[in-house]
Order: sequence, then C-alpha cells, then structure tokens
Amino acid sequence: RFECDRLKTEIEEPVVLDMQIDYVPNPRNEAAENDLHVKNDRFLNLGLEPITLEAGLMREVTEIAERFAARCDHSKIPCRSAWNKRRAAEL
Repeated sequence: RFECDRLKTEIEEPVVLDMQIDYVPNPRNEAAENDLHVKNDRFLNLGLEPITLEAGLMREVTEIAERFAARCDHSKIPCRSAWNKRRAAEL
C-alpha cells in the first residue's frame, strides 16, 4: 500500500478526499522492486530528527491543496512519459 493510503486511514479526524489512484506502469527501465534496504541509524545517532509524514502534515498538505485546487491545471497531471518504446506501449 502507498504511504498516502495508510495515512488516510490513520488520520484522527477523517479527511474526505475525492480522489482516484491511477496505477500506471513504471516509465523507467528498471525493476519494479529492488533489494535495497536502507537504515538511517547512523544519522539518528548523530542527532538527526527526521520529518515524517504524520497526520498533521498530511492534513496541512490537504488543506493547501483544497485551498488552491481551482488553480490546478489537470491537463498537466499525471505526466505520462516513457523512457523507451516498450514502456510507451504499456502506457
């Protein structure tokens, strides 16, 4: 599941989002999954205080998006580019 899906279900006060998720093929020439496992323990031990996408930030982003929704040019979203002919045929 996408992080936004998870956050949408965990927000204390429900946020009504009129949205649709459009799953599109990956336009890049790379594997769909990778085996990279990242740990930031070293940075945390040095005092890093990461900014995470918590409910408050999600709410703030949603409120800003709603406030400026009339300015959105929907013809520009999403970008449907492909890096090669095989990927273009999948779009």
